[in-house]
Amino acid sequence: AYVAMTRARSQLMVVWVRSTGQEGAPLPCWLFGADAIHDSVDQFSDDRLDLALSERGVSLLRRVLPDPLLPSQRWRSLPSEQPLGLGETPGRIDRSWGRASYSAWISAPVDPVVHEQGRDPDPGAEECSLTGPELWPDQGPLADFPRGAVAGDCLHRILEQIPFQAADADDPSLLDRSKLDRSELDSLREAVIDAELRRAGLDCNLQSMVMEGLECVLNTPLGGPLEQLQLRQLGLKQRIHELSFDLPVGHVRTKDLVQAFRRSPTARFGGRYIDHLATLGVNSRGFLTGSIDLVFCDPHQSRWWVLDWKSNWIGERRSEGSPGRCGPRHYHQDAMQEQMIHHHYPLQAHLYLVALHRHLRWRLPDYNPEQHLGGYVYAFLRGMPGDQLVSLEDSASVGPGRLVEPAPLERVLALDRALSEVDR
Repeated sequence: AYVAMTRARSQLMVVWVRSTGQEGAPLPCWLFGADAIHDSVDQFSDDRLDLALSERGVSLLRRVLPDPLLPSQRWRSLPSEQPLGLGETPGRIDRSWGRASYSAWISAPVDPVVHEQGRDPDPGAEECSLTGPELWPDQGPLADFPRGAVAGDCLHRILEQIPFQAADADDPSLLDRSKLDRSELDSLREAVIDAELRRAGLDCNLQSMVMEGLECVLNTPLGGPLEQLQLRQLGLKQRIHELSFDLPVGHVRTKDLVQAFRRSPTARFGGRYIDHLATLGVNSRGFLTGSIDLVFCDPHQSRWWVLDWKSNWIGERRSEGSPGRCGPRHYHQDAMQEQMIHHHYPLQAHLYLVALHRHLRWRLPDYNPEQHLGGYVYAFLRGMPGDQLVSLEDSASVGPGRLVEPAPLERVLALDRALSEVDR
């Protein structure tokens, strides 16, 4: 009653009728004054209403309902004269509409969490047929870390929480600040790692292995357009962990994805990957959902990038066939590119770029994709070597363990349009 009586600007229509059982109701009090709360309904006369309204300067244009006192009764619908019957039975259920994800597009997962959240399926262990330069070690600190979706999720959660030792001196309340000494930083990281290993049901003795491996991850220069930028240099205000998205999808099919990838023909993952992409059976409407592991801003160029952590095991098998050595030497560009193509990571990367593009378009003033959209980074955690072996002579080189590509804008914008369009 309060909302209805106080929101009107030019006209207020109040529908009220004298009926039994209204003692204590709010509407008579608004019409006849607060003193009417204890009065019986037969005292609510027209003259009293006119007086109450005139005292408050409210003009009454017309009365809608008649004077007689009506008995209170429940409303009942009129009996239907039409016989009941069954409508048309649908020939099939339309399964193209709903919530889909990158993982749902490339496979048919049984687990609804995988389907709804876009989590990667377990990629398994891949043997590397060709190793990289001997400059890089063939055994990394995470070589013997367990494989599988549970172990991969554990590493993801750790990277989401640990301090990067970034420069946030302007906000000393933040844990992730340059003023942390080494012992404080290690203690914070150890606490996170221990908690997540226990949560995943993994051996807590793996803590030192994870500490060493993540140190390599954070200290490895990303290379390419990002040159010597290291993840540990990113402050809390320059990165967003687990950016979730729900993109409305008009109607996208495999052919739409293929057409979008044929744009930017000189960009990476054209040609052979497009043929692989064409084998998918995508037919989706509704929403595309997912979560980006890390979104960060390059502090030197003010461009925004997406980054995805990958725990894929690539290495050499022992004579009996079990996984053996695994290190940066195995994570050279050709090996990682094969992993990208095989698991449809290029599609994932471009969908993430579309989500980031829309996010920046809504949130960043004067957003211009040519100026602000950086690209994508795929960080293969078991193959990142740290900073001790990186050649400073070639600051733009991309070493093992990471795949860094600028955003192919024509392709990203074409994919953005393909997701937005309705049936064509």
